[in-house]
Amino acid sequence: MRLTKEFREELIGRALVHAFGAREKAHDEATTALADAMYAHEYSAHEKNANKLPQGWVSTSTHLQIKAAGFAYNHTRHGVKHSVLKMSKQRRTPGHSPEIAIGGAHPLNDQAQAVAEEYAAIKRDKEALRAKLSALVYSVTTIARLREAWPECEQFLPEAAPRPTTALVPVELVPELNAALGIKAKGA
Repeated sequence: MRLTKEFREELIGRALVHAFGAREKAHDEATTALADAMYAHEYSAHEKNANKLPQGWVSTSTHLQIKAAGFAYNHTRHGVKHSVLKMSKQRRTPGHSPEIAIGGAHPLNDQAQAVAEEYAAIKRDKEALRAKLSALVYSVTTIARLREAWPECEQFLPEAAPRPTTALVPVELVPELNAALGIKAKGA
């Protein structure tokens, strides 16, 4: 079977998930912990009173927006972490939650910078691995050649990939056929 672009990209995607899944999960947990800490720092003094109010009198949200180095609302353009962070649960917030500025001497600055730096490191490492995987996967044209070049790729192949087949020939039959045809066995 010839390799298509879609097949190659799915294989690369599966390999990247395998390589970075645990690291990205830990990063997501650190991001949620930062959002929860931001909420506690900014709104915990008012949370008790807000929870006493009737439903609908106070806005609720699962997200907060941070204003800090390494974060941007237009994150894809700037190559930094998205500034909207998800909290672990829905909480009462002001009607229009402003960006929470964190920097300098702010008690959450180190935690925010650690999250931003880990995001950048994951992105950088993922792009480097993607380039290496692409070089290998795009250097061959068929699944058979890919399996020859990288036998360990089997676990990353898409479901549509044909599985390798092995011929089930009785071991005694091969020497008998070679003898009957007058052929010498390879390697003998």
